[in-house]
Amino acid sequence: MKLALDISTKTIGIALMDKEIVYKQFNAESIKKKYKKENLSDFNLYMIIGKELLKEINEESFDEIIIEEPLFNSANRGTVNKLLTINTIISTMLSEKYNLNIHHQNVNKVRSWFLKHKDITFKEEKDKKIQTIEVLNAFYGFEIPENFTDAADAIMHLIYYNNFNND
Repeated sequence: MKLALDISTKTIGIALMDKEIVYKQFNAESIKKKYKKENLSDFNLYMIIGKELLKEINEESFDEIIIEEPLFNSANRGTVNKLLTINTIISTMLSEKYNLNIHHQNVNKVRSWFLKHKDITFKEEKDKKIQTIEVLNAFYGFEIPENFTDAADAIMHLIYYNNFNND
């Protein structure tokens, strides 16, 4: 079984693949709200989110784990630091639990391949996350709603990984 994640501080997209791809979104924001009164540091809060995510995934084993790496070119350095922290915490937890190396992928590289390999031309002003959902729905038979952009990105990472790492 393979696992792909699109980790953000609000929502984590999850894609699991054994024979077929199953996807969902994990609401990290609700956990942040639950612990808001405790005034926890970001690190401690992300540790709780990571533990809850592992409970949500609840699988015995994985052969591969793929995670979207955080974008480093954001103008907001605070956001980059938060994404690096939560990504590192969750990657470490998964690596330790499943005794696997984590494969990190750059979303720009993956999305560029994903949108172009079907030879589709979209308008530049169209949101790339919505384009990803449209490709998944039209060419892969999914019925992903527009508000599941994080799950769609996780699926996209899984498809990309499978195309370039099938032995």
